[in-house]
Amino acid sequence: MAVFGCGLRAAALLYFMIFTALPIMQVGAAVTFVAPEWKSHFKTNMVIENCIFQEISFSFATTNLFQIRYQNNAFLMRQIDNVAEAESNHIVGGSLYAGGWGSNYWAIEAGHVLKLFPNADKMLAEMQNPEVSLIEAPRRKLVGALFYGFHLLDPSTIEWVDESTFTASSFRGDKYRFRGEILDVQDGLPTRIEWHEEGDLNLHFTTEYKYLGKLDLSYYPSEIFVQANLKGKIVPVVAYHILTLKTSHESMPATWFDPERYFSPPASSFGQVLMVTNDQMFAKNGAVWTKVLTTPPPYDPLLHGVVNRDAVRVIIIAFFLLSTCGFYFVWKHSKKQIKQRKDNT
Repeated sequence: MAVFGCGLRAAALLYFMIFTALPIMQVGAAVTFVAPEWKSHFKTNMVIENCIFQEISFSFATTNLFQIRYQNNAFLMRQIDNVAEAESNHIVGGSLYAGGWGSNYWAIEAGHVLKLFPNADKMLAEMQNPEVSLIEAPRRKLVGALFYGFHLLDPSTIEWVDESTFTASSFRGDKYRFRGEILDVQDGLPTRIEWHEEGDLNLHFTTEYKYLGKLDLSYYPSEIFVQANLKGKIVPVVAYHILTLKTSHESMPATWFDPERYFSPPASSFGQVLMVTNDQMFAKNGAVWTKVLTTPPPYDPLLHGVVNRDAVRVIIIAFFLLSTCGFYFVWKHSKKQIKQRKDNT
């Protein structure tokens, strides 16, 4: 397991070095034209029948493979071990599996525990129940992969101010507003974008793109690389490598998002089925739902709006500083291993 972990860290480090070494077209002047299909991507009623992507998280030095199904009223997000597994119903306890249909959501935890979140839009927006992280974390990965790496933005709120500038809100509404600008373009397709929370230039993100032209959406980037800038210090955050992006002209039925299809044998392999509504949880016994005694979540002033925006920024900056330290130690470890190999030879 230790060897496998080192392999993931080495892959993340190598990806960062290769991506940043490759040249990006520098326009050096105001952007005058961006392909309209690129800009309208956020508002398009697209149906993604199948998307497979590799996510490299520099914050945690991990590399994982995911499969997505997506349309305006539904999504499916699940972790897979390899590309071939995307065609099967195989599921491994402990991996990430979540989805939604309308305002109803579901997530699968380790031990084959299925949790249902009926009518949970408000609960997700308020983030006052720690259980919603089972939905929110996968959804952020999905947004990052399918919407140009903007993992903190609600894609439906993006509005273009002019040809190259846009504004957007987070999934928590206008409490957190963002502004972005396309910096470089090649053949009408953006290659570099800067975006940040409005009013805070101490922390902003730069997203870079590369296009290989092998996806159903010809304008969509195959490589997405996000990095943060903390007062001039560059910190790699995450990279997405889109392997497959297959669209459809017809909406997918609810059965394509049903979690039970990812268990073999179906239904009987569920260790437990739980339903979460606000701060209450119910267990399913046959056809009967029974309330489960749960400990109320601890009072969190951040979630209840007591902490001011400066405190929020401190928390964000602290997170990325810790990520930087982790990246530094990964680099040092890789350098030490290379030196040891040379000494041995």
